[in-house]
Amino acid sequence: WLYAAKPSNLWTKLGLFESRVAVGDYKAAEAMLDDMTALAPNEEALKRARRDWQIHNSRELVVNSRLGKSSDQTGVSPNSHESVIDAHFYDSPIKNDWRPFLHTQITRAGLPTLSVRKIVVGAGTEYQIRDLNVGGELLKVGDSGLGYALKGGYHIGDHWRFNARLDQKSLAT
Repeated sequence: WLYAAKPSNLWTKLGLFESRVAVGDYKAAEAMLDDMTALAPNEEALKRARRDWQIHNSRELVVNSRLGKSSDQTGVSPNSHESVIDAHFYDSPIKNDWRPFLHTQITRAGLPTLSVRKIVVGAGTEYQIRDLNVGGELLKVGDSGLGYALKGGYHIGDHWRFNARLDQKSLAT
């Protein structure tokens, strides 16, 4: 209601900017940041907003790993182990909504008598607008040739998010 009563209020715009970034409405967030900067270019409170926007526009490296080991002597795979390193390098966003990336995954798994290693490399892009993100990737999975992966997600409110993924080549070891 404060924005409706006084749309030029800097603090209201700052709160709306943060909300727009949180839900992925980057075009509106950028416009709002430009408006705030024009309204009060030297305002100290805008430093964090400009820093958040700079981070959004930066490159990003995301690395996930997991390790697993079974000491179960009676199960289907006794003394098995697995290790996975999965890395995505995201370039700066293109027009706020598109984000190209490179991807690699190194997986090792083994039993006492067998060891398997698989390397995946890929390149793709993600597209994100408010509440919706989709992406695609071309993959080279070990020696098995080229494949692709498609993914999408839809964010409903604060508590619900639906995601789906289709891999034409299996990433499982």
